[in-house]
Amino acid sequence: MRINFSSLTKWTGLTLLLVWGLLSRVLVAVSLTVDVAGDASSSSVGSFTLGTLSGDLRGCLNYINVQGSVASTTISFDLSAGQETISLNAMLPVINLGPSDPVTIDGSNTAGSGTRITIDGQSTHRGFFIRQGTVVIENMTIQNVKAQGGGGGTSAGGGGLGAGGAIFNDAGSVTLSDITFSTCSAVGGSTSGTGASGGGGGGGMRGTGGSRGSAVSNNGGGG
Repeated sequence: MRINFSSLTKWTGLTLLLVWGLLSRVLVAVSLTVDVAGDASSSSVGSFTLGTLSGDLRGCLNYINVQGSVASTTISFDLSAGQETISLNAMLPVINLGPSDPVTIDGSNTAGSGTRITIDGQSTHRGFFIRQGTVVIENMTIQNVKAQGGGGGTSAGGGGLGAGGAIFNDAGSVTLSDITFSTCSAVGGSTSGTGASGGGGGGGMRGTGGSRGSAVSNNGGGG
């Protein structure tokens, strides 16, 4: 029996290339860990270490938007006692701004103190903004968050809509599980103008409309 090793080598090489091509298209699940407390890097993209796939919440959310296509991404927390409240100093990055892969944010903090995470907007900032994709947020408290509509012109143009104080869902499929909401507000933007065309912005669902200068009759309406 004669074996044509050149042909065997040829087909083995083609097989390996085919297998490698298939493997290169397999999407993996990514796990990110929030192990940096607080929101000290709010003026930048956040704190994130690529080698360990960990950092602060802002850094992890920004990483989701640049990592490319994956099967799914899970963000968990590893914060010590006394660090479980994350007080926001700016709006958090939009979730799935470009990609639309599934994202889960689990605030149970089982790897840390075991006390669940609290997101505190300091009565100034929104909680989460979801652009698209399937997103699960679970096991946390969202408090003191606020969506504020932009201000209108001084002589014309109404204030902007204020919507989604705790969570604003643009075009995603969002599931919330074991979430506590406390002191969440949505306020329409105001305008300082007194002309007939400068109305206050509307508030979102159960929100508060913005004011319109001195003409109370044209204030924005709550949702």
